[in-house]
Amino acid sequence: QSNCGAAIIGSTTAQCVQVQSCTTCDTSFTLNLTVTSDGGSTQCSAEIDVEDHDDPIFINCPAGQSLECGTNLPPCGNVTATDNCDGIIQATCSDGPFVPDPAGCGGTVTRTYTATDSCGNTATCTQIFTIVDTTPPNFTAPGPQTFECVANIPACPTLNATDNCDTSVAVNCTTGSLVGGPCGGTVTRTFTATDDCGNTRIRTQIFTIDDNTAPVILNCPQNANIQCPDDLPPCPVLTATDNCGVNGTVNCSDGPLVGGACPGTITRTFTATDACGNTGTCTQTFFVSDTTPPEILECPEGVTIPCGEPVPPCETNLVASDNCTSVEDLVVTCQDFPTAPGGEGQGGCANGLTRVYTVTDQCGNTDQCMQSINTDPDNVPPVIAAPVPPIESCLGLPVVIEFPDATDNCDPNPTVTCTRSDGLPCEDPYFPPGLTLVVFTAHDACNNASVPVVIPVSPGCCDVEFETFNQNYWGSD
Repeated sequence: QSNCGAAIIGSTTAQCVQVQSCTTCDTSFTLNLTVTSDGGSTQCSAEIDVEDHDDPIFINCPAGQSLECGTNLPPCGNVTATDNCDGIIQATCSDGPFVPDPAGCGGTVTRTYTATDSCGNTATCTQIFTIVDTTPPNFTAPGPQTFECVANIPACPTLNATDNCDTSVAVNCTTGSLVGGPCGGTVTRTFTATDDCGNTRIRTQIFTIDDNTAPVILNCPQNANIQCPDDLPPCPVLTATDNCGVNGTVNCSDGPLVGGACPGTITRTFTATDACGNTGTCTQTFFVSDTTPPEILECPEGVTIPCGEPVPPCETNLVASDNCTSVEDLVVTCQDFPTAPGGEGQGGCANGLTRVYTVTDQCGNTDQCMQSINTDPDNVPPVIAAPVPPIESCLGLPVVIEFPDATDNCDPNPTVTCTRSDGLPCEDPYFPPGLTLVVFTAHDACNNASVPVVIPVSPGCCDVEFETFNQNYWGSD
């Protein structure tokens, strides 16, 4: 027995017994023991001082964990300890500060569990949280874009990256080379963000390069006037600029003559082509108008022809040249103008002709020259072919007298005139009684007169039957 209710624990028949204290730490109580044996008993008492110096012992200290940076620590677990006096004790916990890893990546947090018995004896255990970073930074890269030239790609922009651990992560940028050429090729830009733990995020931006702009020809020549299609100057050397910075070669081609040379046009086209087949053109118009006359190089020399001979024909093969028309296509014409009265176009009494030669090119431009054609003087009179014998007829009957022919050394057609001594016209077939002289005279173009031919006509009396005439009747009884 005790004065506080202490009790024996376990066997009561052993030589030693265990007594459960009935007081708290640093106190005392009186223990009374009674030993009974063979019907007898013996008692003793003792003053017991109670002292507890044993720490509690943890039953389930949690193991360490790895946590991703930025993740909250889990709540304290249900951790208990046993105590020699108090039995099962619920532990408390507290978290220490974050201790960075010397290598610069992650660190640790120590959680301490503490179990304290009623006598103030304590026991601790620790749980290590290892903070790791396996998550790469994050950022948004620009979307795809299309440009005409590689040179049009802008500089790398400044991007911001976020990270679960690092507060400042730089985003680096590199731009690759053109793949596939400038006519639909691509350029890849790579953005890279790396945190302190080496976690890397890579994003790309695709630039499509497609040149659709034609080159521009510099200093296109102005329109010009030329005389002939063959006067086209050679193509000049021109240059062109392109939006992608490559100066292309300029080619030149001439179109056909439109409308002819009197006037017409020829269009010259300059074409520049870049590497993507884009073409730029400009045109120059040549206005073709031949206003230059041909040139007669040799005019036929003047000639003198005998009287009566025909004028020589025009020469058709003059020696001439033209700036545009070929010699064989030049048209030669001539026209004669008499320089004195007479038979135009014949030797006659024309003292001369002025022959004007005209050479005309295909545009109607002309050149002229003059040739003098002279004839020998004509002083020879024409000749009446043959004399007509005297005519005797019956009085009162018609007499028909034919005009004689005449010839001339120059004039092929001399004029024959006729007169009658009775004053009547030669065409009158009736003659009065007596002698009538009919005189024929021939004149040439130069008014040379022939020797007159005289034909006497003397109607006489004849035995005739009377007839009635309507006019100019002469008869006898």
